[in-house]
Amino acid sequence: MSFLDRLRVLIAEDEALIALALSSQLESLGHTVLGVADNGYMAVDLAKRLSPDLMLMDIKMPGIDGLSAAAAINRERLTPIIILTAYSDHDLVQRASELGVYAYLSKPVDLRELIPSIEITMNRFGEATKLRQERGKLKAELQGRKAIEQAKGILMRRMHCSEEEAMRKLRKACRDQNVKMAEAAKQIIFAEKMNQYF
Repeated sequence: MSFLDRLRVLIAEDEALIALALSSQLESLGHTVLGVADNGYMAVDLAKRLSPDLMLMDIKMPGIDGLSAAAAINRERLTPIIILTAYSDHDLVQRASELGVYAYLSKPVDLRELIPSIEITMNRFGEATKLRQERGKLKAELQGRKAIEQAKGILMRRMHCSEEEAMRKLRKACRDQNVKMAEAAKQIIFAEKMNQYF
């Protein structure tokens, strides 16, 4: 994230003066404060409705605590979260990191600490998002390869041909029909399963 980026930020903080100070700090940096939640349930609801780019979440709040709220928010939509606390508790820090919280700030928040925390959080979130996308792509490729191998076996049995000949026919059919091999393979597998019923 560069300092030119303008983020839509949601604050979850039950102490009004701290929430006001955070809003002022964020707005002075050019960010937009979407709203302030004063309890965990409201934080989850606002996050769902407003889809913020970033959340600043107090760890101790009425209703459900900040970490439980963070977990609920990330189940719905992965969101970069900075946890705010007046406590220095190793167990809380550990639990926060397991929930995908990217930074941890002590209250009252100093602007000099807030700026790099936002930068680090957004960079880490971007990296994590890229890794998730790459994992998803690799998983899809692996599933595609497995489907192609299975479809090739089906063609070999049906057409009484060699592996090379089955692959050649599959490639030609995909080119002629302008269909990706993995998709064609899935159709062949589906047709083979359907044959079991009729």
